[in-house]
Amino acid sequence: MGSDSDFPVVSKAVTKLKEFGVPYEVHVMSAHRTPDAAIEFSGSAKKNGFGVLILQVCLQQKQLCL
Repeated sequence: MGSDSDFPVVSKAVTKLKEFGVPYEVHVMSAHRTPDAAIEFSGSAKKNGFGVLILQVCLQQKQLCL
């Protein structure tokens, strides 16, 4: 998520992960505001035991979240 105000959209995925008993973590980082953190996290995700990354992409001008 780019900001914690995006959590209402992400919470739907969190609910499903909980239902299926899938371990998860939620992180807030922005490719625009904190690109180094996003690059570091994604670049070391496999080494840190992550098998899947779920990303939220929002197009601010269109108010569309994917």
